[in-house]
Amino acid sequence: MNILLIIADSLRAQNTSLHGYHRETTPFLDSFADEVSLYTNARAPANWSLPSHTSIFTGLYPAEHGIYDEGRKLEQGNSIFELLQDDGYETGMFSYNGYINGGVNTGLDRGFDTVSGYREPMFPDAFNPGGMRGEKWEFLKKALSHEQPIRSLLNGAAMKVGWDYPDLAPDWLTQETNAGKTPDDIYVREFLDWHDERSDDWAACINFMKTHNAYRPAEEYDNWSSQEAHDIQDDVAYGNWEYISGQRPISELEQLVDLYDGCILEVDQMISRVVTTLKERGDYEDTLIVVTSDHGEAFGETSFRDGITLAQHVIGAHESLLHVPLLVKSPHQEDGEEIRQPATLTKFPDVATDPDESFTAETVYAMDSGLNEVNTKKLEEWVGERDERFFGTLWVAYQETNGAVHKHMKWNDKQTSINLETGEKKPSEIEFEFKKKDVMSKAEGGVDESVEERLAELGYR
Repeated sequence: MNILLIIADSLRAQNTSLHGYHRETTPFLDSFADEVSLYTNARAPANWSLPSHTSIFTGLYPAEHGIYDEGRKLEQGNSIFELLQDDGYETGMFSYNGYINGGVNTGLDRGFDTVSGYREPMFPDAFNPGGMRGEKWEFLKKALSHEQPIRSLLNGAAMKVGWDYPDLAPDWLTQETNAGKTPDDIYVREFLDWHDERSDDWAACINFMKTHNAYRPAEEYDNWSSQEAHDIQDDVAYGNWEYISGQRPISELEQLVDLYDGCILEVDQMISRVVTTLKERGDYEDTLIVVTSDHGEAFGETSFRDGITLAQHVIGAHESLLHVPLLVKSPHQEDGEEIRQPATLTKFPDVATDPDESFTAETVYAMDSGLNEVNTKKLEEWVGERDERFFGTLWVAYQETNGAVHKHMKWNDKQTSINLETGEKKPSEIEFEFKKKDVMSKAEGGVDESVEERLAELGYR
């Protein structure tokens, strides 16, 4: 049996035609669902990449593994991919996401024989402008003070072209350097090249970043946006704190959704290419394929935390952030099925070792741990003061009662239950008790300057 985990980063279920969205954003996944298991009530364990990916790889909830801030890493021997590697699987990771490809020291890249991920700038020994979009004067200051100022300036020019004018950038610039966000189709190509060389059982993870901000769909998939939407996207430096702080109008987010939808369509077609190629090569039937997302994305929704406006995925436990697609094709599966019970991505290690296992659970948990250290500084920068609504854990649990899924939430002394079908609210007394596992340690060296640059490229700075 082979294993393929496909994660479309920041893809929320509600914007997929797979889940009844009014735009045809996932035509391939819509048809794929006819032959696989579609979990309509799958939930991510957290609202952002690091804790959620750690849960997917370990089978532990964030409250159990404790890796929901930077500077923490997973100890050796706790990832499903390490276990598969020990069992003789050939393993590969293909993604721009630095939290899982080794760009940031999280331990999540362990267990992979092959890692295709982070790219260096055009001139690695010069200043790396990664993530400095919108900070041109600060960049010029750092570039000109560097011992290689000309090459530093060229790195900056390459980054500008790669991010803002990708259609004008030569392929080698966006594919082989960190000038812009390395196109996901490069990782598709590298996965398929890697797969073509495999002769024994293999296990791989492809993480697509196209649906992560900034939202820049290729022209052939940009079916719903306007020039104004592109202008807004080009103008925002972060795309989250501008809106959370109220310094930009929330109405702009409606236009960013139009771009986001084009990115979903583009990722859908890349997934189609992967699955279609596996079929053509005769490897489809013997492969467990899991297609999901690590979390969703917010576009102006309101948080349970006393009315915080949500943007992207810096904070919150709204359904736009936790409800994600989940499709599972078991080896030799013949018929499709729809599974409506609450499901959790933390079941991936169980399913990877036994495809007869299910992603469903009697109680499915999630959490929003509040602002991490970096975003606490952003709060001070954009809001100007500490706002207690952004702190303290927001606990979430999903249970099915009488055929309806109920969402239980607890934050400080505020606790309630919501029927997700009717919207009816009732008091909730569900307990949230987790025993922390000894799987986390402090990352050596903390978050140094090079790591900061890589996180900035991801949009986390």
